[in-house]
Amino acid sequence: HHAFRHGPVGFLVLDSGEDKPDWNKEYAGLVDFDAYRAEQTQWLRRVVQDESFTTARYRVVFMHIPPSTHPRAYGASQVHTLWSPILNEAHIDLVLCGHTHRFARIDPNESANRYPILINAPDTVVQIEASGSRLEVKAKRTDGGIVDTFALEPHSGD
Repeated sequence: HHAFRHGPVGFLVLDSGEDKPDWNKEYAGLVDFDAYRAEQTQWLRRVVQDESFTTARYRVVFMHIPPSTHPRAYGASQVHTLWSPILNEAHIDLVLCGHTHRFARIDPNESANRYPILINAPDTVVQIEASGSRLEVKAKRTDGGIVDTFALEPHSGD
């Protein structure tokens, strides 16, 4: 996990770990993603307060597993429970994910995520252009066909 700033965009990169509980037989007792997510939660609380991040015109997060409230999706549920409240308060503009192998856009809503979530697929590419006036997002298939496109306005000094 780390944070960086590029032009008008503050980026957060989070490691969402795996999607099954740590005690799942597939991991043979070799992982501790619950503790790692908890450690990142403490870091996240601090980094969203950093001036470099709070003064960014746009705030974008990368994480593999999309945050979800689905009770049977262990990793996604953990990510949602731990990180979504912090991300909501930090006025995140966009969360970019993978994991499901299917393209999807989850629009913001007041009950779970106040930011759009874009889940990319293996056969799509996401292009983002940031300017002072807009953050333009375009998802294209590898053959060049447009899958989705939208634009976000910059923060107005939250």
